[in-house]
Parts: sequence; structure tokens; C-alpha cells
Amino acid sequence: MFFLSIVYAIGVIGLGFFSVYGIVNGETGVGTVVAFFIVWILAGAGLLARRSLKLKLKTLPEQTTHAKVFGKTTKTAGGEYVAGNDGSATGCYTTPVTTSHFVSFEFDGRRENFAVDVSLYNLLKENDTGTLTYKEYENDLMFIDFEPVE
Repeated sequence: MFFLSIVYAIGVIGLGFFSVYGIVNGETGVGTVVAFFIVWILAGAGLLARRSLKLKLKTLPEQTTHAKVFGKTTKTAGGEYVAGNDGSATGCYTTPVTTSHFVSFEFDGRRENFAVDVSLYNLLKENDTGTLTYKEYENDLMFIDFEPVE
């Protein structure tokens, strides 16, 4: 998160510098500059909202409950393929492939999905029971730990 804030700050400074430079030299219209600043302001607001939710979740107390592993799923994203300029099959992948791992726990009469680390995902089996530790804020859940009962 800190890295994104630094990138955002550098982008705002750079955008401001090049926008003023372009206006002074007559190369950039004022409307273009205003549009870029609006985009940067919205991006900054998104960063702040995400950061405030993360901070809120960190300050909430941990909740512990007996739970059962109901199911496991993965979500794969990326790996878009672009064909070569000549229409041949010699293209390239434009984005890396990423896989997210989720475990569905059943507890307190409800089922909830949590994003988990791949090592825990590989350890757990359906119908495992144990102690689930998590944090909850409105509808946002944050997985902390799961200790299976032997």
C-alpha cells in the first residue's frame, strides 16, 4: 500500500509539472489537464478508501468460532493471448496468470468464503473441522487462521 501511495504522489507531481509545461508552451489544452487531474483525484480517493478499510479491519477484534471446511475453489485471472501482427500464431501473453485460492467455511449457520494462502489451501480438505479465526466489518471478512482438529 505504501508503494502505491508513493507511485500516486510521483504521478501527481509529474502530471502537474508536464501539464503546466504544456500549457505554457501551448501544447496542451486546459481541458486535457483538468481531465487528467480528475482521474488522479479519483484514483487517490480509491487508494484512501481501500487503506481506511484495511486499517478498520486491523483494529477490529478477532472472532473465533468452530467451523467446518465446506469447499475449496480457485480463481485464475490473466493470461490473455494476443496474436502476432501478421495474424499468425506467433503472438504473446499480455498479462501474467495469477491464481487466487478460496476456502468456504460453514459456521454459526452460515457459509462464507475466505481468501487463503496456497499452503493452507493445499493442507485443508473438505469436511475438516477446527477453530476459525477471522475479522468482520459489515460485509467484509478477513481471514486470520484456521486450526484443524485432529
